[in-house]
Amino acid sequence: MERWSLPGLLLLGDAAHTSSPVGAQGLNLAIRDSIVAANHLIPAFLDEVGSDDLDQVIFNIETERIKEIQTIQKIQARPPKILLRDTWWTKVLFRIILALGRGRSIIAPSDGVFGKIAWGVSEVKWSGVNKEIETS
Repeated sequence: MERWSLPGLLLLGDAAHTSSPVGAQGLNLAIRDSIVAANHLIPAFLDEVGSDDLDQVIFNIETERIKEIQTIQKIQARPPKILLRDTWWTKVLFRIILALGRGRSIIAPSDGVFGKIAWGVSEVKWSGVNKEIETS
């Protein structure tokens, strides 16, 4: 999907950008989308912005998230392209991987590609709400 938003509409998670099961990132990306959306939308709703301003807020959410989504999708696309080829060398590689990994625990490094899968490629933090929410 090229765009995740239209005026008055914002899609998040798999509705906006499906993920390969490689690396199990669908839920992580959806949670990160939701945090960024909340960081933008809650202040906008508390300020009671108009529809044009809200559309800009929605566009800003998409803009903030797109780079990480594209990076993770590119990383997820690599292993199947290599391992699912029907060539002699991929068959040999697959057998070697199975033989080396049998009965062993593998601890992946927390940097590089594995770090990007584990921790994402952008800083996403809940900013909280700095304004009092009126209850009446």
